Amino acid sequence: AAAAPQRRPAATGAASAAGAAAAGAEAEALKAKLAAQGEELDELRNTVEGLEHERDYYFRKLREVEILCNQLQTQMEETESLPDVTHKKIITDIQDILYAETDDAEPPAAAAAEAGAEG
Repeated sequence: AAAAPQRRPAATGAASAAGAAAAGAEAEALKAKLAAQGEELDELRNTVEGLEHERDYYFRKLREVEILCNQLQTQMEETESLPDVTHKKIITDIQDILYAETDDAEPPAAAAAEAGAEG
């Protein structure tokens, strides 16, 4: 003889309303968490963009100093003396590179201030 399936008692209206309220509260909590994580993600992306910009800025500066050094080295190898090259001129040339402001490479401080104003 086969056993008859057991019947579960039907959920009462109050119990199902409480379950729906709990599910709704959980959904709201998850939405709030998602929004907070989205804001954090945007902040992190802005930080990464700022750091990449700064890295590129300083890399360009370093590359210009490297080119200057290579040019001076080539000149020294081609001639025995360089009357126009002095320690003072080399320092001045390097400082000109380091402190030059161009349209395509704004200083990181200005970029950081701009990013702070946007965020």
